[in-house]
Amino acid sequence: MCEIHLSLCGHMLNKEYITEHKLTEEEMYQIFEEPDYLIEADQYTLDPSNILGSSDLVVCIEDQLYKYADAIQIIISQIVFKQILPIETMPQSLNVFASDYQENLKNKKLNSASLSNVDGSQEEEEKSFEDHIERKKRQRQISPDNNS
Repeated sequence: MCEIHLSLCGHMLNKEYITEHKLTEEEMYQIFEEPDYLIEADQYTLDPSNILGSSDLVVCIEDQLYKYADAIQIIISQIVFKQILPIETMPQSLNVFASDYQENLKNKKLNSASLSNVDGSQEEEEKSFEDHIERKKRQRQISPDNNS
């Protein structure tokens, strides 16, 4: 089973706020993990319907942040059908709005010529969502700021 966490930080982790404040992914995780927002098991069991009904609910699934409406698609697929959604139907995570993500995307586009095959088609950098998740885990484990 994958790692899942809940936080009521949606008012600070929405597309507009993230892009306006040019948040990095690390800053997004810091907001998500703030004790005032992070949902613990005992808090959830006291009032699950209020938490799940909150428009501020953000879900972290394997280091990717999602609005609840998007996260539930992934969770249902994994729990009910025991499979991961195909990359083409995977909801977009909030991470795509982070300034460092956008910078990496720009650099990737600039370097795309070096990824081309002889016939001109681009190679896929990530074959599946699982590959992406594993890469993100490794990045967070190697991060110099991650001294836990």
